[in-house]
Amino acid sequence: MDREKSRADTEEQSCQEEVAVIGKHMVWMRQQQKKTGDRMKTITKTTPMALAMLMTTGLVLQSTHAATKAELAAEQLKRSEEALAKMTIKEVAPAKGALAAMKTVKSKEWTVPTLAMKMNRIPAGTFKMGSPASEKLRQDNETPHNVTISKPFYMGVYEVTQAQFYKLMLPADFDHAGWTFYRGPFWKGTAVHYRRMPDGGFNDFKGAELQPEHPMECVTWGRALDFCNKLSEIESKAGRLPAGYEYRLPTEAEWEYACRAGTDTPFNLAEADFDKIQKIYETEKEDGKYKGVLSFAYVNEPNTRWSITDKVGGNRKPNAWGLYDMHGNVYEWCLDTMQPYSVDAQKDPVALEGSGDKVIRGGSIGAPPCFLRSAARFAVPRDVDYYGMLGLRLVLAPKLAAGN
Repeated sequence: MDREKSRADTEEQSCQEEVAVIGKHMVWMRQQQKKTGDRMKTITKTTPMALAMLMTTGLVLQSTHAATKAELAAEQLKRSEEALAKMTIKEVAPAKGALAAMKTVKSKEWTVPTLAMKMNRIPAGTFKMGSPASEKLRQDNETPHNVTISKPFYMGVYEVTQAQFYKLMLPADFDHAGWTFYRGPFWKGTAVHYRRMPDGGFNDFKGAELQPEHPMECVTWGRALDFCNKLSEIESKAGRLPAGYEYRLPTEAEWEYACRAGTDTPFNLAEADFDKIQKIYETEKEDGKYKGVLSFAYVNEPNTRWSITDKVGGNRKPNAWGLYDMHGNVYEWCLDTMQPYSVDAQKDPVALEGSGDKVIRGGSIGAPPCFLRSAARFAVPRDVDYYGMLGLRLVLAPKLAAGN
């Protein structure tokens, strides 16, 4: 598989095109310099005409270099303007019949009008949560048990993007263009991976274009709930919610059920060979082969000079229910407080009691294969607000019982 075609997002492709243009220009310059040098060796006495020829060659080189720089600057400006425009999300009108079908939870797809957020219907059903003892590199907290999800729900096709999050959570007049550093002012409510990293890598402070289609990160669990509540309020007032449903974070059981999409393998693509991927991770990850073999998950190459996260979805493969990036890119918050699993069968389980750490799922940009598995579960403090690899994905699902 051509890794560049299948994995690079729009920004990285543009960078590669820039590199190619610069590379070709440098080769041409070296050729012209060599020709000029060879000519100098044969001239024992420089004539006025020869001197004029050399001066003309120099002027042509300077002109070409200036034109190339101008072209690159113009292309960069164009990309920056397009990215800034994408920070503004316009409300989309539901297709004919879509609203009525969604309100009865029968529509296979739903686009949330306020945020143009695509969601897919997840059917009710029963699955084996956790991992079998035979699964390699599993954790002890993955005790297998049967879980029933009793009602269908909708889940975001992608992780929540920066543009979607900012629309509800930042002031309408927030000056995105004014903050030019590639690291965002996350203390003001932005993601940390705010702009594409400049070509100079970590040594440069000023970034390139904004990243509205990259996942939102640096979000506390509580702020993620605020985002869900605001969206529910808006959509409820517009009469666009099924009875008894709301926008919220998924429970841990809902997340794993949706991630697996009927699979019982380490990853949600049954053909993904865990042993092969693990071997490549252990022996060849420094060569970028680990990133290349993961057609269904985004992980970062070591010591990358480019963006850390990736555009949601990218060119990666979705699972059987059409969900992208359930493995990799950023971890995703769940509602649950971390608790040991029961071996008993469960129906719509959720653990909200206590003030303990909250569950995160899915693995992220720097995760080894074992962290990306469908069953892998971790927990972090609910008030952590500086994790550039932790974001969120929404569900439109039944409201939880008052007791929870």
